[in-house]
Amino acid sequence: MRTIWQSLAWKEWNEHKWKVVSLLAVLLGVAVLIRVTIERDDDVLDAWQVLLDLCVAPLAIFIGLGTAAGERSRGTLAFLQALPVPMRRVAVHKWFYGLATILAAAGVTIALLYVWAALGFMHGIQHYWRSQLQFSFGIHNWFANATLVVFYTAASFYIWAVAWGVNRKDEVSAVAVALLIMVVWTVAVSYGIHFLFRGSAPALAVGLSTVPGGLLKAVETLTVEVQRPEFIGLAVASAVVVHVALSARFVRRFGRTANLDVRSPNAANAPADEIDWLGPPRGSM
Repeated sequence: MRTIWQSLAWKEWNEHKWKVVSLLAVLLGVAVLIRVTIERDDDVLDAWQVLLDLCVAPLAIFIGLGTAAGERSRGTLAFLQALPVPMRRVAVHKWFYGLATILAAAGVTIALLYVWAALGFMHGIQHYWRSQLQFSFGIHNWFANATLVVFYTAASFYIWAVAWGVNRKDEVSAVAVALLIMVVWTVAVSYGIHFLFRGSAPALAVGLSTVPGGLLKAVETLTVEVQRPEFIGLAVASAVVVHVALSARFVRRFGRTANLDVRSPNAANAPADEIDWLGPPRGSM
């Protein structure tokens, strides 16, 4: 007999499987288009890196908002609330499968690009295993570095989206709230770093790592601009704390909604013997 958790896993799989296919089609389609229009192999790698970084962020937000507000917008949240399981465990299920969706699409894309290059479609591939990107944490293999960067970017924007879009009535309001908070926080952090802390290395490490996808910029800035790599550990720790806290916010709040459609409690407080939804009995002829 199928358990509740198996049923939830089956539900999430059927909800996300076509999303994985769609995301994979978008990423691979653009990657192929870049490969056939750019001749130099090193330029192709640069273009692929920009593609993955730019595309995965909005795609992760898209998946995250579906995770955060999809159940309520489709009217299926009441079904989940009626299950004899804690809502927090349901939220963890949804959080995991949503994140796995965007990571699977990005990971398969990079794996197929690796196979493409290894099969000889990129000449002199041994030269391109190494990357000179400054945010690589010492990883010089281009494909390994791209996987790390893309996975972090996808996870960061996904977690921010689910944390601030949770329990909204629809995905439109969820994306409005989530993007507004992301922009406001990023602007506030930038102002504080440059005007309050005068660009100090600890402020850069802590501040930049707390914005969506900001750890990459923090590592690059600490390594290249201010040349204080000893604060990279502080930046990583700050990013971990922020994203764990945002994930916990989603898990705690998921499913806790108020019925805003009921404007007055009078109807609910009416005596049980006053049945107003039946008409008066029809008199006999």
